[in-house]
Amino acid sequence: MKMGLIGLALALGSPVAMAEVPDDVLLIVWGAANPPHASASSVGMFSPVDGSYLGDLVPPDNERITYPNSIVVGPDRLLYISDSVYDSVFRYRLDGTFFDVFKGSDDGLDNVRGLHFLGRELLVANNPLPSTPSGELDYTHTAVLRFDLDGNELEPFIPPGTEISAWDIHPMGDLLLINDVQGFTPTSLRAYDHDANLVIPSILGEAFPTQITESHTPGNLYQFSFSGRIKEFNAGGRLRTINLPGLTFMAQGLAALEDGNFLVSNFNAGVYRYNAAGAPMGPVREGFGIYSTITRVRFCDGDIWFDGVLNVDDIERFVETYLANDPIADLAEPAGVWNVDDIDAFVDAFLAGCG
Repeated sequence: MKMGLIGLALALGSPVAMAEVPDDVLLIVWGAANPPHASASSVGMFSPVDGSYLGDLVPPDNERITYPNSIVVGPDRLLYISDSVYDSVFRYRLDGTFFDVFKGSDDGLDNVRGLHFLGRELLVANNPLPSTPSGELDYTHTAVLRFDLDGNELEPFIPPGTEISAWDIHPMGDLLLINDVQGFTPTSLRAYDHDANLVIPSILGEAFPTQITESHTPGNLYQFSFSGRIKEFNAGGRLRTINLPGLTFMAQGLAALEDGNFLVSNFNAGVYRYNAAGAPMGPVREGFGIYSTITRVRFCDGDIWFDGVLNVDDIERFVETYLANDPIADLAEPAGVWNVDDIDAFVDAFLAGCG
């Protein structure tokens, strides 16, 4: 039976070379809103241990990545990237090749920011901000939209009219945290349950918070803001504040490194390391560009749906992708060859579980 599957799989298509993506990696998108700098647009990989640059996952893409805000990996093992200039969510394969425009301005996207998968549904922070007759920004059209993997629009997670301008979306236990960035006055970090009920109206106040990410201390989280201020917190509120000196306006992304330091993306400057006390340790990558928030991705070969749950759905999808010569099922060396080694790798990974 196995040899029959292999023969069919190998007959279905030519080998596809897959990019060398670590099992545990930090991803940062950098784009360029100005054409002379468009060659800077790409997706970089960084070590979650010490923040070192590991190379590009997505090579320069001058046609699409311009003003990126967020990057996530979906249950379909595709990269999802939000772009505020193109008002779109783009998808790329894990070998770095472009897949499609998942949703764009024709679908109602405008000034898109944070992305988050709630199960197999994509939440999109959508922030159209027209001006009122008096010249103030109008927040009545902002929303957190929801789509399934086929691109069908579902009932919004947060509908227009709530006057929340969401930037980042991040889980905290059974809740979802949303950074509200209405203007530059102290705004709120809000907590919702999975049915979109507002559970905690304000955990923290901060002027223009951008990213929420895991803390060095298990169970705690960090909130990062444009000013380069880090606030460590839990459900009970703020625990401490760390100010990072030397950042230019619009600090964007933050990651807690395993060596105890921080990796930071700064909007128009680059990617930098800071120590645990907030002292600068130097650049990792410099250059003009629009740098996104930072996403940590941990891959598990048994979790083909990439949803944190191992079940029969993963088995069925492995068979489906294996027969289609899909890189998702190309789990063993050599890359671009689907054989019994890939089947064995999946079975071993599935039985071992995902730690």
